[in-house]
Amino acid sequence: MNNLLKRILFAVLAIPILLWIIFYSKFAFGILVIIANIFAINELLNIFNLKFKSLLFSSICLFSTIFLVNIYNTQYVYAIFALFILTLVIFISSVFIKELKIGDLSKYIFAFTYISVPLSSFLILLNFSSPNNTNFEYNTWLIFSIFASSWICDSLAYFGGKSFGRRKLAKDISPNKTIEGTISGFIGLLIIALPLSILIFDDIKVGIILSISGGIFGQIGDLFESKIKREFNVKDSSNLIPGHGGILDRIDSLLFSAPITVLLIKFIV
Repeated sequence: MNNLLKRILFAVLAIPILLWIIFYSKFAFGILVIIANIFAINELLNIFNLKFKSLLFSSICLFSTIFLVNIYNTQYVYAIFALFILTLVIFISSVFIKELKIGDLSKYIFAFTYISVPLSSFLILLNFSSPNNTNFEYNTWLIFSIFASSWICDSLAYFGGKSFGRRKLAKDISPNKTIEGTISGFIGLLIIALPLSILIFDDIKVGIILSISGGIFGQIGDLFESKIKREFNVKDSSNLIPGHGGILDRIDSLLFSAPITVLLIKFIV
């Protein structure tokens, strides 16, 4: 079975489950974010091949979960405290573990700032309400739109690159990505997102924001994870998902697009 077919089969099975969770259970969605956070951090630390991973991985999982739970409950002060304590735990560990190098500490801190903090954007979105103060599930549709924007852009960039790709975008990081494919992903997403945003949100600005966050920052997020894997000579973050690699491979674009969406929606819409 080729890789593309595996990707399609997984999508057929996984997307309906994800959509049900998004639209019908905020609690289940919160749990899903926490699980994705733990798996993605584990994959990233495996890529880094760090010593004493088990000790600090447990600490990161504990405090990043506390951080996300408090974000879910809108207890933002406690969430910040959780990150502060986690940073102290990592620093203190280096004092008592002689072999733990200062350079390695930055990678542990990077793990939760790169993964946990951006993922919290989805939990912040759970508390958004419609600007028109209606019963419309604004936050639910916005979360769905972020995922859909990533899927649409990724697919259009892939097929656009296959059909028209000539010039490499970042050949030292991701040799298969082309400028033409990247442009195809952004323009295609823009064409789809604008009318749908009017239909769903009654606001064209939402479509523009989703196109910028997904079509530009989402693709940068994908390239950023590719840079990490390239530097550590790893093909996929793991082999957990057939045809897709690991959890981190699936959420890399969302780690950039979701926070940008939150910021732009907050200050523009």
